[in-house]
Amino acid sequence: IRISGDSVPLDEVTWDEENHFVEIYPTEPVPAQSRVEIVFSNVQNPSRTGTHYFNALVRAPGDVLPPQYVGTWILSFGRI
Repeated sequence: IRISGDSVPLDEVTWDEENHFVEIYPTEPVPAQSRVEIVFSNVQNPSRTGTHYFNALVRAPGDVLPPQYVGTWILSFGRI
């Protein structure tokens, strides 16, 4: 991940393909109101054309509350 343009080391990344989610754990807490970029490498676009929704939720370490929703990004894939 990048915070305000700077790469941040990660403690752990869990990719659950079956349930369609990725969990990312940075080594240090992310400051509130930070601009965070998630960068994937070695991935392919979906083989099916159409619209895909990516939802983001965050949780603080030790938090017992459900994760907090931060946004949805809509990506459309088609054939050229």
